[in-house]
Amino acid sequence: MQIDTRSMPFQIGNPGGNSTAGSIVEPLPQLAVPGTTTTSGVTTAGDGIIAMAEQISQGGFGAMTSNSLMLIPYGAGSSTQTYTLKCYGWRRTIPMGGVTAGIWVPFLLASFTVTLGTAPGLAGTDVNASQLFNTTLALVAGNANVSNEIVSPGSNVIGHIILDCKGVQYVETRYAMVSATSGNCLVAKL
Repeated sequence: MQIDTRSMPFQIGNPGGNSTAGSIVEPLPQLAVPGTTTTSGVTTAGDGIIAMAEQISQGGFGAMTSNSLMLIPYGAGSSTQTYTLKCYGWRRTIPMGGVTAGIWVPFLLASFTVTLGTAPGLAGTDVNASQLFNTTLALVAGNANVSNEIVSPGSNVIGHIILDCKGVQYVETRYAMVSATSGNCLVAKL
């Protein structure tokens, strides 16, 4: 048996721009697909929402998903400034017993404190020169090096997180600034 790891390119976690939120509003169960909006019949995912399923079958059940995500947090501010990054999984219930709609239930996958370093992005790119990559990552909630791998090198070397997504259909990232001006992350499916 051969076990392969995907080598998917990075995408911006919040393509609409960095989060400047001062606190995190915890998500609640809902009927609508997480973070989506429908305009003129076209449904699009919102900022911070990463669709994990390759294909949705039978109303969104039983789809194949990536095992994990690689996250590289970055933000605006100066080195040593921090923010909180929380990652949530979304999974849908199956309507049963005469109920016509399933609900989407969010749950915390992990929470991290992100400290910015001095390594900047590059002018004219997705992570521009005014952004700084993380250098230190600390797990606040979750299982370190069991379910989640945290590579926190310090010394202004860029760190990363391997987030165990637990088979969810959607992962959502939310941010709260502590001393940094704004935060975001690069995301790649593994």
